[in-house]
Amino acid sequence: MSTYTTMETLLTPTTLARVEHIAREAGRRVRAHFQAAFNVWEKAPGDLLTDADVAAHRYIVQALADAFPHVQVWSEEGEAPAHPERPLWLVDPVDGTTNFAHRFPVFVVSLALWWEGRPVLGVVYDPLRDQLFSALRGHGAFLNGERRLSVTATRHLDQALVACDWTRGPGRPHLLAAVNALGLEVQALRCLGAAALGLAYVAAGWLDAYFNAQLQPWDFAAGVVLVEEAGGLTSDWQGAPLPLGTTTVLAATPPLYPVVQSRLSMCSTCK
Repeated sequence: MSTYTTMETLLTPTTLARVEHIAREAGRRVRAHFQAAFNVWEKAPGDLLTDADVAAHRYIVQALADAFPHVQVWSEEGEAPAHPERPLWLVDPVDGTTNFAHRFPVFVVSLALWWEGRPVLGVVYDPLRDQLFSALRGHGAFLNGERRLSVTATRHLDQALVACDWTRGPGRPHLLAAVNALGLEVQALRCLGAAALGLAYVAAGWLDAYFNAQLQPWDFAAGVVLVEEAGGLTSDWQGAPLPLGTTTVLAATPPLYPVVQSRLSMCSTCK
């Protein structure tokens, strides 16, 4: 037996329920900060941090450590893991911090378990709408534990509602190239400002595809499990599996995936 845990003991509905509870409790803290005065800092140009990020990070890291003491935690506001080949919690305490800082009411808490080169459990919680999207690999994806999620059957770009998100840094020109490549063909294009939520909406069938030119693992891991368990496809823009690192991201319903991926593959990547 491994010294940290085994797949059989960790990948269970009981684990998922515990992580759902942690996400809801973190979301309650984030919502309380949103409804009050809060501080905003700049970690780097254009990269914001708020009181809510700090409070949710501290709560989630401690809660995961208490519940799963042998599993590493990598939060957006923390340090990279010492052993990335081992089971790893990926945490975005507030996905959509820029929205939050501007009091734009679209942001989520995102938690995922990464194991053996892919995410295997994901929870995305929208605290303002009380919508909890969750998935355990091999067990399906659900909204609030009741409605089973399924991607759409949309087959043509001119019938597709597609989303992307604005990118900081070197990914921005590639995002603009992708928007130009797809913008004239899709029915409509949306930007939510929270990658995990965009991916969750693909899983729920509320979007037909989502793409981003530059994401970190904590941004996409939970959403990838949701999409795949809801019957969708995910990859980077070149069609390769998503790595535990900075990457482009695509998620789409199976009929749309090949055509969207072919358009994106012609845009420069930002690895």
